[in-house]
Amino acid sequence: MRKISLRDFLKTYTAISVKFINEYCKFYDMCEKTKYGIDVEDVIEYLEIKNKEKFYKNITRKYVEGVNYIKKYNQGQKHLGEKTTRYFLDIVTFEKICLMSHTEKANSVRDYFIKLREFIHYYKSNISNMIIEKSLNYPKGCIYIILANKNKNIFKIGKTDDMRTRLKNYATGRDTHPDVKFIMLVDNKKDVENCVKRLSHKYQFKKNQEIYKVDIDIMKKYIFDCASVYTNDLELYNDKNVDSYIVFESSKHNKTNKKTSKKTSKKTSKKTNKKTSKKTSKKTSKKTSKKTSKKTSKKTSKKTNKKTNKKTSKKTNKKL
Repeated sequence: MRKISLRDFLKTYTAISVKFINEYCKFYDMCEKTKYGIDVEDVIEYLEIKNKEKFYKNITRKYVEGVNYIKKYNQGQKHLGEKTTRYFLDIVTFEKICLMSHTEKANSVRDYFIKLREFIHYYKSNISNMIIEKSLNYPKGCIYIILANKNKNIFKIGKTDDMRTRLKNYATGRDTHPDVKFIMLVDNKKDVENCVKRLSHKYQFKKNQEIYKVDIDIMKKYIFDCASVYTNDLELYNDKNVDSYIVFESSKHNKTNKKTSKKTSKKTSKKTNKKTSKKTSKKTSKKTSKKTSKKTSKKTSKKTNKKTNKKTSKKTNKKL
């Protein structure tokens, strides 16, 4: 029994280029023992930056020392052409620079970086500290869900013994990666897949095609339910120590963000409503008071005029 490394995890459950994974993991490993472990000189070489001076200026202009990078000063004898100050980045800043760079190398790996971050987030949150005995070479295979059409919420479900090879078959271009939503290791993968397809039949988008127009949470529930029919899978799923046999689930991170945004929007709307209602009530009360005072003054003046006229007419009559 051993822990699965990030490198092995990515090579097993993604179709990302092995060369790219090895290159990325080299930088990832630099930050394992120290936060700021990536030498900017290595980044310049990796991204094939031509104007080094401009690159350094952009780092100091766009990023914050002590947050995104640190500086180290060379001590002792200086060699010709050697920089007196060296800059070191953390892994997050390195990723940002790679995504924002416009070099030919950066453009060629940008799609990989976007997909990679999803898998790394899941790995750090769910798998990195767990011991997985069979995840590298699980004998019975796995069930997966892939987004087939994001605009129409259409998903494809399938089974495989070799996730990496299967994902490569789905790749639509040299540097693109299938939008994987869920991977779960299972016993009896064929039976589980057939069970899920029977339950999902009413959501089938086209006949004779294994694609479904359905909420992904419904599809995942079907997988859990079908897997639990088989005792081996039930043990794996219910054992809290090995629930990482769900080796990837992209929606977990998205749900957290959605909940946060909902809470924020509710609070904001409440505050806005309160402010609006206060302003409205103030304006309304002002208008009401003005109208009331006008009406009152009109009535008062009318009464006064009537009384005055009556008195005047009485006096005039008496005199006459």
